[in-house]
Amino acid sequence: MIYVDRNLVTKPFILSNDSIRVDEALDKLRSHYQSKASRGAGVPFDWSIHNDEDVIKALKSLFHNKCAYCESPIMVCTVDHFRPKYLSINLNGTVDADRYWWLAYEWSNLYMSCYFCNMNKGTRFPVAGERAEPETPLEQETTLLLDPCQRADFGNDHLIFLDDGSVVCETDKGKMTIDVFGLNREYLLNARRKAIQDVVNRLDLQFNDLTSTLPI
Repeated sequence: MIYVDRNLVTKPFILSNDSIRVDEALDKLRSHYQSKASRGAGVPFDWSIHNDEDVIKALKSLFHNKCAYCESPIMVCTVDHFRPKYLSINLNGTVDADRYWWLAYEWSNLYMSCYFCNMNKGTRFPVAGERAEPETPLEQETTLLLDPCQRADFGNDHLIFLDDGSVVCETDKGKMTIDVFGLNREYLLNARRKAIQDVVNRLDLQFNDLTSTLPI
């Protein structure tokens, strides 16, 4: 996981503040959650907005066709909601059914994910303390997952990559991120080890080329 500046890619028009489709879709969600009678019924998400061609194209451009969480190259983009659009699972296993529907079509909450990170994460979104109330500022939350698009989450030794391909951490936030996304799964360990060895081999080759040109 590395920091990615979301401002480098223009927000897709369908997700803009001028989008009638998003306004109508949010109104349906708002009415659903405000009505106690409908809370047990199916949540009326408009899946076509998340999977819009322009949204997928923007996510692929932003994350360079890689998973936002594990950086694996991917061909098929799975759109992940960083804050789950519903049924958010807490640290103790309980579920908040009404979080975070108001971010279902928010550009800043959409990420390009590989299948495995998406499945590992599911709707887990641990926080320290209380969750933000619907349609209130998110700054009040203390999230326990690193956000690839938050510069403040990087540079604090949350994630430390070792020579054997594993990733460790010195913070609770880093530990939680490694666990939730499964960042030490076997495929990633092997891929990192290979990348490290490729770099070492290139350096050795350059060193040998350099020494061969030096006068004896």
